[in-house]
Amino acid sequence: LRNAAGRNNDLDRYWEIATASGRPYVTYQVEHAPLAPLLFKVVAGAAGDRDDFRTAMVWTVAAADLVIALALAWGFGPYVSAVYLVLTLPLLLLYYKRLVVLPSATATLGVVAHRWKQPAIAAAFLLVGVGFKLWPLPLTALVVRSRDGALRHRGVLALLLAVVALGASWLVIGGIDGVRQVVTLRSAGGWHVESSIGAIVAFWDHESLRIESDAWRVGQTSPTMTIALLALATLTALSLAWRGAVHEKRLGATWLASVTALQVLSPVLSPQFMVWLAPAAAVAWVQGARW
Repeated sequence: LRNAAGRNNDLDRYWEIATASGRPYVTYQVEHAPLAPLLFKVVAGAAGDRDDFRTAMVWTVAAADLVIALALAWGFGPYVSAVYLVLTLPLLLLYYKRLVVLPSATATLGVVAHRWKQPAIAAAFLLVGVGFKLWPLPLTALVVRSRDGALRHRGVLALLLAVVALGASWLVIGGIDGVRQVVTLRSAGGWHVESSIGAIVAFWDHESLRIESDAWRVGQTSPTMTIALLALATLTALSLAWRGAVHEKRLGATWLASVTALQVLSPVLSPQFMVWLAPAAAVAWVQGARW
């Protein structure tokens, strides 16, 4: 793991955010939801220097990966955990240098809590995931759509409280512009080349390919278009989670379909995002939805 913590653009960007002075989103721009810069600053304060920070972040991600495996074993059985670990073997060096595993861990804990009829805990874990990356938000439909009225009411109440707490904290720290920076990836003006639309644009337009906001981008877009596409992706993912929430034996397929739709329609897509699909794919596989 220490060898994996060598120079990396993402880890260096995390260090840049961690060591920046002033208020995030106000003094300097941040493309991550508010729990991420908080984590970076905590880890940096404990680590001390850049090299130790990189190593500490890799170990933090490794711990989150272990949490996913243990949560799947607890919620769905050890075979599901084993399938997850096998599925993610090719991705280890790709995502151990990035934040993507942490929201996947909290989302997995949320789905497992939902399976064990703990809607308040499920809502809390899912919103913690949103505090790192926005993508777990559509999975809150699982809590809201519970068949049990008492469980549903507790889940909705916990969800509302969590949304208010996260939203209020975010607005206090960075204001509306803080949300805009995250949704538009610091006002990036091109299509992320690995996204569905970006890949199509890149096929026809090679000249505009460039590095922008620490990622390869192509063509031209606008913050309004980015927000509209993200809203469409979220609504599609939310509707799939809503439709499948009533079928407990299809929980893996519902989870997988929702997050996959979000990724396909998202303005940003990277190979390491596959770790968001892997826990759901493992559950779907064992539940019989192998197609």
